[in-house]
Amino acid sequence: ILRPKYDDKGRLVKSTRESFSATNRMHFIGVGIFALLFHLAEPFDFSPFPSSRPSNEIFVTFELGQMNNTFTQALMLNMTLFFSMYGISALGSVLTGFQFHDTITSNPMFVSSSPSDFWGRRWNNLIHSGLKQGVYKPVRWNTGNKHLAAFAAFFASGIIHEYMWALWFFNTDAEMADPDCTTCHHVIHGKQLLFFGWNGILIVLEYLLGERLAFLKAIFPRLVTSHLVVLLSLPVGHLFAGDMTLSGYFKHFQVCLPLIKATPIAIA
Repeated sequence: ILRPKYDDKGRLVKSTRESFSATNRMHFIGVGIFALLFHLAEPFDFSPFPSSRPSNEIFVTFELGQMNNTFTQALMLNMTLFFSMYGISALGSVLTGFQFHDTITSNPMFVSSSPSDFWGRRWNNLIHSGLKQGVYKPVRWNTGNKHLAAFAAFFASGIIHEYMWALWFFNTDAEMADPDCTTCHHVIHGKQLLFFGWNGILIVLEYLLGERLAFLKAIFPRLVTSHLVVLLSLPVGHLFAGDMTLSGYFKHFQVCLPLIKATPIAIA
């Protein structure tokens, strides 16, 4: 997970009081933002917008409430990646005395200029780097086709996430047979392949039509452009975020968050 920083001479960069303080500051800023989002979304089970569709819907949906809920969940997921990576980087600096690359996301929800910008530069750079070196470049080198290489990378990402889902949401037969099991969550496999396949197609379409649509960036403000980019994925976003939300992924973070909760007081 941790990628050490090197100077121009290829030597590891030592951690300093200033670099350590900067990393910790970004970590706690991320924790604070996530805590605020948690306060706002938790009373609604992290689906604050009315929707007639289930969170783990297995089909593409264009229902507005569902897409707004997916946006909320994606924003919260982005923040968990953000503050977790800064925290891990700070811990690594304490244990080794060196600096590490600590930016895993770069505000993808609000400043992305295109699907390739969202996935290639702003969302989970750690996974992107591995897929680029391990899938995209070898496929492009052997075929000379960047469209095929891009789709292959997203297909590989879908396979990886299907495996992750199989591990995260594994339940024994006894657990699944227990109607009172509070930690069991049954997933339908194949949804991650559909989600990443959809986004792989978006990247290929961008390669094919990007130049013709480039004028849109000059017409719309960056925030509007970014929302349009995210909107392209929202019809299938619940395929990724739905299981995480229903399984209690966000609720598990409350043990490490500064939260304010009302407590009933018994009056004698």
